[in-house]
Amino acid sequence: MGYNPQRKFKARPTDYIVLAIGMLTAAALVVWGFMS
Repeated sequence: MGYNPQRKFKARPTDYIVLAIGMLTAAALVVWGFMS
C-alpha cells in the first residue's frame, strides 16, 4: 500500500470506470436534489 509520488501515473481501464461511476453518481444526486 506504499504510495510513490515519483511514479508515473498510468491510468488503467478500471480507473476510468471508477471515475465514470463517481461522476454519474454525483450527477444523479444533483438531479435528484433538484427534482425532489
